[in-house]
Amino acid sequence: MALCAEGIGRDDLGIEILRTAEGLIRRVSAAQSRAVRNLSEKIKSSFQAYRELLRKYAQNIEVVDPQLKNNPDMVTVLQEIETSWEKGKEYLLDPKTCNRTIHFSSVVEGTMEKNNEFKEAIESMDAQIFITIPSLLILKSLEDDDRGICKSFYPDMFNGDKMVGQTFLALKRSYQQGCDSSDDYAYYNQIEK
Repeated sequence: MALCAEGIGRDDLGIEILRTAEGLIRRVSAAQSRAVRNLSEKIKSSFQAYRELLRKYAQNIEVVDPQLKNNPDMVTVLQEIETSWEKGKEYLLDPKTCNRTIHFSSVVEGTMEKNNEFKEAIESMDAQIFITIPSLLILKSLEDDDRGICKSFYPDMFNGDKMVGQTFLALKRSYQQGCDSSDDYAYYNQIEK
């Protein structure tokens, strides 16, 4: 059982999160997914910071206030653990979700490398990214290369009976016709921009 910053037990943040993160650090390169590596490294470093703090406290336990909230270094370390481990639980524990996260982050990171405007929008947290990223995912979905991300988050998009589903099917047909009638690579790059 892990503690959160308020001193309440968190049975849902178990050691399997740390084990998964360490495994991903060994298996996933920065070229595959900087985001997944960064999250995995944060999980591992937060645990290491916790261990170092416990070693410090072991030297002189009297410095620890029984009220956890009165130990600012303990609060900071526990908040880091809780924040990173919650994300690890959500995005890394389930292999299917983890693979989708790796794929999605590699799509975004690859697009950042190819398109400076997109990179600047991501880095500045421009509101435009909330339109651009879903559009990028829809483009990957048109190519059947989104690994089911769109379908899991918005299944109505694929339902041909509803207006949204019909619109997506029409868009997919139009996209396929464009790919068939011209240079695939040039057409994809034009749509991506």
